[in-house]
Amino acid sequence: MGRSSRQQAEQNRADILKSASRLFRERGVDNVSIADVMTAVGLTAGGFYRHFTSKEALVNEVLSSVFAQSSERWKQTCESNRQAEHGGLQVLVQQYFRKKQAGQTCPILAFAPHVSHEATGAETVGLYGSHTEQLYRHFRAAALQSTPPDGKAAMSEQEILVLFAAMVGTGFLAQSVNDQAWIESLKSAVLEATGHTPLDLSP
Repeated sequence: MGRSSRQQAEQNRADILKSASRLFRERGVDNVSIADVMTAVGLTAGGFYRHFTSKEALVNEVLSSVFAQSSERWKQTCESNRQAEHGGLQVLVQQYFRKKQAGQTCPILAFAPHVSHEATGAETVGLYGSHTEQLYRHFRAAALQSTPPDGKAAMSEQEILVLFAAMVGTGFLAQSVNDQAWIESLKSAVLEATGHTPLDLSP
């Protein structure tokens, strides 16, 4: 027996969200049309409006979903490495800098160009800001739990803020600057600022 209409509709909606998540992160929200998303899942563009009222509604749901996934990964990384000699913070930073497929781009980086446009809706901008702050809270918690090496003081609130900005800023530059040696020097500087000897977390 085939799927019921409701089950099929739920599956189609899930496929649309998955496809949009990948395409938005690969190409950028503004470079992906509704037709692009629907074509990727083998559906007609007209069928989109059975699931979402607008592209902005789709963007908001995708944005919230991918940020939630990143938030859970950051939280797990911090908690599972809390007792390690190097601390969860350094592992988090090192993993942030690992090269990823375009479809796995950090949502802070992937959605920034879209939310920077004046035409972007206030709800989308608000979601981006609140979710980014949630990621920062995981980062801050890892920094506060990290035991500094002998002779070094724990990081201050200002130092944690600067380190987070440096990590994300280096991520942005890595996407746009074609000077790998310089990018690697930036990454090393950020890692060293965690207060520990950089780890080798190569695949």
